[in-house]
Amino acid sequence: MQFEMFHLSLLRRPADLLTATGPAPSREAWLRDLFTSAIEFDHRTETFHFVPEEGAEKNSGGMVIGRIGRQIVREENEPPTRGLQETTRDTWIAALVVIDPRDLVDVGQTLAFEVLGPIGQPQSVINSFLYAVNSRRLREHYILEAAPVSNSESFWTFARENAKDITFLRFELIPPNMFGIDGDIDADMRSAHKEENARKVTLAFESDDYLNTDTPMTKALVGYVAKGGGNILAKTKKKKTYNSKRKTKRVHIPKLEAKGAEESLISRVIKAIFRR
Repeated sequence: MQFEMFHLSLLRRPADLLTATGPAPSREAWLRDLFTSAIEFDHRTETFHFVPEEGAEKNSGGMVIGRIGRQIVREENEPPTRGLQETTRDTWIAALVVIDPRDLVDVGQTLAFEVLGPIGQPQSVINSFLYAVNSRRLREHYILEAAPVSNSESFWTFARENAKDITFLRFELIPPNMFGIDGDIDADMRSAHKEENARKVTLAFESDDYLNTDTPMTKALVGYVAKGGGNILAKTKKKKTYNSKRKTKRVHIPKLEAKGAEESLISRVIKAIFRR
């Protein structure tokens, strides 16, 4: 099985939009509260459900465990005593979701989403989930955003292979909340959220000739995105494109080799993803 990795950003709502009383909870506490409740949401034309696993935090080192699933119809056959006739049955399929809600320096808060075809693309499903959460919690302290953790080397490979041919470069950035990224980019994103109340900031560069990507600013922006701070879109004269959303970091969880091994799936997932 495979998991795609996402960075979670919790942005403070403007004070004039809040009805919640008292001090804001920590981001970790807010996430734990959110992901310990069942949540129903719409994705495309289907109804999906997030369901937390009860008692999982005690046995998972503080990780929050849940599943996102939907109902499907399977084509099956009746038993031989019924002539092996074709039939359909309603059943459910769900993807495992693991959230590390801790406020870790240089890492932040992360979410791992199992890649499971019938569920859909993790990024797309997460976007629908976040839309539902943010819409229903309009007066709470935080707005929740998620961006894929990507491999920065994939962009630099694209840049090298298309040197002096890239004519368009766009960065969609999410202001940081807890993990430090050195340099002016981090400070600028914090300022954009605090002063302009921006949930996202878009920077676009375009040239009729070509763009030079070997610059301190581009390197800083690519590094920011790679840690889950947004997305990159690049285009060339020859109509080639690069989209960091398609380069989301994946973690592979190998199958147990030994028969009778007792290590749980969740334990193996946590060790592989969070190195714990």
